[in-house]
Amino acid sequence: MMAPEGGVREPSPRFLVALPAKVTVADHPVPGAHRVFTAVTANISDGGMALDLQEALPPWTPVEVQVEAAGGTVVLEAVVLWHEDLSRLRGSSGIRHGFMLSQIPPGARQGWDGLLKGLGHVTPSTRRHTRFPLDARAVCALEGRGGAHLEGRVENVSCGGLGLLLPERLPAGTGLELEVLTRGEHLRMAGRVVWSSPLPVRTGGPAFRHGVEREAGDWPHDFVLDMYLQEGQWRVGLG
Repeated sequence: MMAPEGGVREPSPRFLVALPAKVTVADHPVPGAHRVFTAVTANISDGGMALDLQEALPPWTPVEVQVEAAGGTVVLEAVVLWHEDLSRLRGSSGIRHGFMLSQIPPGARQGWDGLLKGLGHVTPSTRRHTRFPLDARAVCALEGRGGAHLEGRVENVSCGGLGLLLPERLPAGTGLELEVLTRGEHLRMAGRVVWSSPLPVRTGGPAFRHGVEREAGDWPHDFVLDMYLQEGQWRVGLG
């Protein structure tokens, strides 16, 4: 992870753009079987996209998405986060799906960065891990503070760590023991702050955002997905 320039991390922009796409779903119960849907993008960001498909795919379905851009076809790996039938609201056919990128194959990186740049994205994505929204209470024991604790909230989780909101700003390099109070088992981890920044809008709650890297190395991808699904976070943010 890298510290944000200027101390404030802005959300990734979402671009409203219609590009031809093809979504391929691997049907695991039938080895070798695939379903292919043709679609048009509704919007794109550096973390994923929204598409309308002819049928609903369950959350967490793995897919391959091919997007036809001016510079050629970009092939990406993604997972379904949510779907919603918008036909009654918008008078259009198809079911809107939100896809989150799970992997950008090495051969697709240049094409994906070029597509985003052409849409107006200023800098290429530098994320090592996909971040999944997670709203949960957190309690931190801070290194070097003799057992002092801070309470805050987790706002996202990835294989490499957490996004953490706290009432005070911790400098990069601060070690902490973190307990995340989820609906399932409480999650405990040792981590280290790699960046921090003030929240752009004060709402009376935590005032500073932190990126915390897990010291024991990456969690397995399936563990992070299970935690995300158990919390039901995919049901929010149907953009």
